[in-house]
Amino acid sequence: MKKILGLTVVALMVMGLVGGGTWAYFSDVETSAGNTFGAGTLDLEVDSENPWATAPISISNIAPGAASASTNITATNIGSLAGDLYMRINGFTDAGGDTSEPEQVKEGEIGVTDDISTQLVLSVTGPGGAVTNIDAQTIASANGTWSAKIADLAATNGTADIEISATCNSTATNEYQGDNCTFTIELFLQQDEQAAP
Repeated sequence: MKKILGLTVVALMVMGLVGGGTWAYFSDVETSAGNTFGAGTLDLEVDSENPWATAPISISNIAPGAASASTNITATNIGSLAGDLYMRINGFTDAGGDTSEPEQVKEGEIGVTDDISTQLVLSVTGPGGAVTNIDAQTIASANGTWSAKIADLAATNGTADIEISATCNSTATNEYQGDNCTFTIELFLQQDEQAAP
């Protein structure tokens, strides 16, 4: 038994020497130090401004049945990742004005309100045409609703032009003369192929 145990120990030692000897072959190792992984950026610039600080858009003298003058907004992705562009109208307030025919309508009479936002129908177009969920809606009905995707903005200076105007309903009566509506325009850039806001 001692002889078998001794031969087994010797055999294991020989196998260890043979196995250990395999490290004597030629070898080469290459390393790369200082590797960095970093997140990309989405950065929206509007009308060459970041943040968007231009004086608010102002369109006046809109008459019932007639389209207003239009204004253009240019959205640019100056980030390093492609993104999808969305828009919404938010936070509107109506304000009454002075009618040129005060004897025909008096503010405060039953049924007379300053709600011109229900009479101004938006026309909003982007690179692909009419902007779904906002175009052909009154300011009041579009309020708070995000548009469908307006455009894909490529990384590093992908742009989209958005044209905005409004038409006052042809059924608007004297009570709306001089009234105005103030609202916020929000543009939203989101990483390409993600769910809409």
